[in-house]
Amino acid sequence: MLKLDWSLLWTALNVLIWYILIKIFLFKPVNNIIAKRNEKNQAIRKEAEDARAEALALKEQYQKMIDGAEAEGEAIKEKSREEAKVEYEHIVEDAGKKAQVVMDEAHIKIEEEHKKMLRDSENQMADFVIEATRKLLVKNSGEENDTALYEQFLAEEEEKIGSGK
Repeated sequence: MLKLDWSLLWTALNVLIWYILIKIFLFKPVNNIIAKRNEKNQAIRKEAEDARAEALALKEQYQKMIDGAEAEGEAIKEKSREEAKVEYEHIVEDAGKKAQVVMDEAHIKIEEEHKKMLRDSENQMADFVIEATRKLLVKNSGEENDTALYEQFLAEEEEKIGSGK
């Protein structure tokens, strides 16, 4: 027959006290750490999505600038051609060769300006991409460290539990 004595009562009370202590001092802090990590991860993801959206918007803006520069270059080319043609018609008898030289120089200058505008736009776009990449790398490096520290903590606790400490 089952004998109830004081040792059984003390054992039950001891188990109950240990359960409460473990719940308060182990499970709550660990759950709090996990919750904070989840919040931080969500914030990082949101920042990355915002940075990506901003990068896409700037890419579109730079593409419009490039398209505008090309159209402006074409307009400048067309305007220069018209001016050269009118000038050519006025001085055709006296300076045919001189008109051709002026037209060639204008065309080269337009091409150089067009190329310069394209290079400037590409450089601005590259600078933005580099800055966005740098920001993302800085944000991600902290998360990796946090993950490594958390995994190390769990491994140490499992080792303590396994060795009976």
